[in-house]
Amino acid sequence: MSGNKRPSDSSKTNMAMPKARNIYQDDDAGKMVFLPEIDNPSKQTSFSRGICCNAPPLTDSDKKIQLIKMLCLTVLPVLGVWSYSVYMLSDTISLKSENEATRKALVYSVELGKLVHHLQKERDMSVLYLSALRPETKTFLLAEYIATDKAITRLPVWPGNLDKLDRTEFSTRANLVQHLNRRRQSLTPSEVYIQDEIDFYTRIIKVVIVWLYDSINESKFAVVWKTLVAYQKLTSAKEDVGVERALGTMFYANGGFENHFYYQMYYSRVHNFRAYYKTAQLYSDRVRLLYSYVVSEAGNNLTDIIDSFRSEILHNVKDGNNTFPEMQKARWWFDNMTMYLDTLLDVQQDLGEEILAILDTVIEKVQTDLAVSATLLVVVILMCPFVIYMTEYVTSVFHKYALTLIDKTKELAREKARTDCLIYQMIPKPIADQVKHSKNIKPEYFKVVTVMASDVCGFYKMSLECSALQIVDLLNTLYEAIDKLSETYNMYKLETLNDCYMAVSGLPDRNKYHVTEVANFALQLIDLISKRQFIVNEDRIVQVRIGINTGPCVAGIVNTVMPRYCVVGETVNNAARMMFYSTANRINISHGTYTALEKTGNYILKKRNKLGKNTMYWLIKKIGNGTNGTNENKDSIISSISSDSESDKSEPTPDQSNSAEESQHEDIPFPFRARLPMPNYNEDDDVHLSASKQDMFAETQPKPEEVVAPTLTFQKPKDENLADQNDLAKDAQCINVKIALNLV
Repeated sequence: MSGNKRPSDSSKTNMAMPKARNIYQDDDAGKMVFLPEIDNPSKQTSFSRGICCNAPPLTDSDKKIQLIKMLCLTVLPVLGVWSYSVYMLSDTISLKSENEATRKALVYSVELGKLVHHLQKERDMSVLYLSALRPETKTFLLAEYIATDKAITRLPVWPGNLDKLDRTEFSTRANLVQHLNRRRQSLTPSEVYIQDEIDFYTRIIKVVIVWLYDSINESKFAVVWKTLVAYQKLTSAKEDVGVERALGTMFYANGGFENHFYYQMYYSRVHNFRAYYKTAQLYSDRVRLLYSYVVSEAGNNLTDIIDSFRSEILHNVKDGNNTFPEMQKARWWFDNMTMYLDTLLDVQQDLGEEILAILDTVIEKVQTDLAVSATLLVVVILMCPFVIYMTEYVTSVFHKYALTLIDKTKELAREKARTDCLIYQMIPKPIADQVKHSKNIKPEYFKVVTVMASDVCGFYKMSLECSALQIVDLLNTLYEAIDKLSETYNMYKLETLNDCYMAVSGLPDRNKYHVTEVANFALQLIDLISKRQFIVNEDRIVQVRIGINTGPCVAGIVNTVMPRYCVVGETVNNAARMMFYSTANRINISHGTYTALEKTGNYILKKRNKLGKNTMYWLIKKIGNGTNGTNENKDSIISSISSDSESDKSEPTPDQSNSAEESQHEDIPFPFRARLPMPNYNEDDDVHLSASKQDMFAETQPKPEEVVAPTLTFQKPKDENLADQNDLAKDAQCINVKIALNLV
């Protein structure tokens, strides 16, 4: 019988329950609870895994991967901040170093400026000594010599390598001092000319001024570059004023210049001073302010006096007028120019102090930034272990939560699968899916279906003789076997009421093989019962009787609180009648089912004695695999079951049949057993199958309002043609038997 499943049916929806293993488990109250076990619960819950952080940490390796990802999200920004802090710290340190180098260069330039000033003063004093205004001794020069030597000694660095001519007198401090001492010792009015003395000191001063320019140019601080340029220009202007003082002193002491060369020198020095001084004022407004302030302290007419002397020198030389020596004017000129040089020195020193103050402020700010950067770096370094610890802690918490969530999700999936399984047991899967989506399920009319009803013979007597646990175990074993068998057929189980098992094919998915499906299932069920031998109470062998009917019905969802899939119609009633008039391990079918099976030619069918106006048939066996069986095959099979011929001859009359069944099911009340006489029934009530081009199971469709209610009542037959109705009336249990067919 296992070959009854058609290959074409494999693509159809199986109307049996979803495949699940039924297990029973003790609940808290000690009761047996039905739990459908899902084949693979792990498939119910799946998590995608990718390169992002969307995969839950299920194992320790997953946790480590998640920890690495979390560290990438947290530690990398911290490392970025740490790198930025290191960069800022190094940049601040570099800036601080540059500022300190600039400050050192500026301090060095200030010292060089002081050296220039002392060399200028020593030069002027030497020129004064060589002029007619000279004192009798060189005692007044000693103080200037000492001041110049101290200025040379105070230089923090000796820039001997800055001399482009690589002269030995500028290679070291000692060489320069020795060079000056030799000149000082040889200074006598009779042996040294004034011009030679001026040139000697001027060469040294030019070298020192070059050192000053180079030291300032090496600094890279942009904030004070204008002030530094003004400082340089003012230093150069001061050098020109010093030469001018010496030449002017010589002019008044000698009564004029010896030749035109001195005039050109004086003229160029005056104009160079004015150019340098004007440039210094353009680069720094403070030069003008300081100059005005210092000059005002020295006397408002200082510049006017100097300008008058300059004008006198220039005009006398220009007009070619030779004058006689004027010692008094020479002294006035020297004193005023000395005061003017001191004023320029004060302005120069104020500019240097201003630059140093600016640099000190910037250096202080840089030091503050350095402290902040260092503090930030320390904080970032200390934060790294804390961030790593917190990341590991959070990852561990997430790991626990993920495991809990996975367990809950799997539990929810299992519960959902169990719920779905229970729903599919109550309602067909297509209908249940619509119910779960809150769709409105309307009753549906099915033109033709095949219903099978079966029960256990002598069940009421078994229930009296056996314990309740034995009965439950028997029914569980029997129904599990039947359910497992039904999984291979396109059928839907309608109801199991005590020992009654009802199934249908052709709904809710319509198919044209419903008759053969039910027939094959019934034959295989009889074969299963015969071979397996379900035994109860160690001596009773279970037997079943089966009835099959084909016809129309209406099916739909009834009730909203506890919905049930209900199938109503005379087709269901007639299937129950077929079962009641069947015998042990035999299949009783109606005329409509007989007609449909006869057309296939694959089944051995045997007509029973007519009960009333209705004809019923025995379904004996199946032959062939889809082709019509030949008469020879049928005759050979019929002849092989000779025992059936004897039973045919002894087919009981209605009275005899009822008497035999009455002896078998004596005193068995409903719902365990009901013995029903055949009601008024004729062949027109069966579904006649036509061989025409119409539908295989065409039948006049009843109106919806004509469909009978789910509760069915079998009345006492009134057909006078039935023999011995008085004998049937003795059994009060055959009257007004109501069968509740609220089928789920």
